[in-house]
Amino acid sequence: MKRLTNSRHRQQGLSSVGWIAIAGIFGFLLITFFKVFPMYYDSYRVKAALESLSQDTEVDAKSKREIWISLQK
Repeated sequence: MKRLTNSRHRQQGLSSVGWIAIAGIFGFLLITFFKVFPMYYDSYRVKAALESLSQDTEVDAKSKREIWISLQK
């Protein structure tokens, strides 16, 4: 019985190395998110602009100038 209580007292949580490892993993995930998110966001914005352009009835399909003006809005 005495062994059980001694081992329970020694287990008090993460060591400093454990906390550094968790902080490193969290930092890695955060940096990865900030590097990848802009690509997906830009792709979404371009897709939304092209879809709105395809639904615009005022733009002639052959007029490049009207297409650029519509995309800049």
